[in-house]
Amino acid sequence: MALQIRRNEGEKFLIVNEKGEKIEIKILEEHGHKQIPLSIEAPPNYKIWREEIYKEE
Repeated sequence: MALQIRRNEGEKFLIVNEKGEKIEIKILEEHGHKQIPLSIEAPPNYKIWREEIYKEE
């Protein structure tokens, strides 16, 4: 499964699976663009959460 997202420079978000395992990703500026497209390969049970709204259950 590929997740297509756009995030701003310096913004962080988490990829989280149903077991609560997390991978933090931070966007770095590339080639002068402030908004960076990303393509992330992840298993179907992973979701993207913005860091500021992610809550432990």
